[in-house]
Amino acid sequence: MNVIFQGTLSGCGGQRIICTTNSLTIEDISINNSPAYTFTLNRFTSGQGTVLIYTFDLNAGDNVRDNETYILNTGDYLELTSSIPGTTFYVSANQI
Repeated sequence: MNVIFQGTLSGCGGQRIICTTNSLTIEDISINNSPAYTFTLNRFTSGQGTVLIYTFDLNAGDNVRDNETYILNTGDYLELTSSIPGTTFYVSANQI
């Protein structure tokens, strides 16, 4: 079943995309903000803890489009964070 997560990051703390089923396959992440900002993606798994996937320092109007496939198991999550409020995100995933 396809699941869409979307919204706006607050700039203090991040947005967690959590696997609450047996498996969640994330196939598309899109990030956008009009002023300059820093965007970070972390992955948490019960076996490894938190691992930095990437951090980008972006100019005003830059977008991030990530088409990497991330497979999460129950309790695992991706955490999206931005250095400023107002960063919009869109995540497309399939859950089992």
